[in-house]
Amino acid sequence: MSAEIFADSLVEGLQQADVALVAGLADGLLAPSIARLEAMTSPRYVACAREEECIGVAAGAIIAGQRAAVLCQNAGFLNSIGAFATLAVRYRLPIVCIVANRGGIGDAKSYDIEKFETFSRTAPQIAHVSTVTFAQFTPAVVVDAFAWAKAGDRPMILSIERGSA
Repeated sequence: MSAEIFADSLVEGLQQADVALVAGLADGLLAPSIARLEAMTSPRYVACAREEECIGVAAGAIIAGQRAAVLCQNAGFLNSIGAFATLAVRYRLPIVCIVANRGGIGDAKSYDIEKFETFSRTAPQIAHVSTVTFAQFTPAVVVDAFAWAKAGDRPMILSIERGSA
């Protein structure tokens, strides 16, 4: 699946899940998704300077009664663990963090492998992680992630990997 087809599926899933706000940062895998979101009015896309800011913006939307997601890369999520733990986990906010987990099979660049390994070991220690490859990704994955977060009254991480061709 190309990044463009993934973007269409992601946006459709966000709309089906009734997500009002998406906070994020650019990443190569997420760039087409972000471009589509920026061109839309719903869900509203908020470009952030740092991943911690994404967590704060999404938390504010949830506290105001809206559904919110975060889009970022694995290294950026690792940067935001303090904000994630003290806001999303501590206050059991049903934020869905959609993370481009760079450095796995099909995406093996030497500078991404350490990020992949560190994220894969660390993220499950602080929240539930569901991993999906591009090929497995459908809008229903996003809908199911939000249903899980709402039912559990807690944040979750949706890890997106390129996977084998």
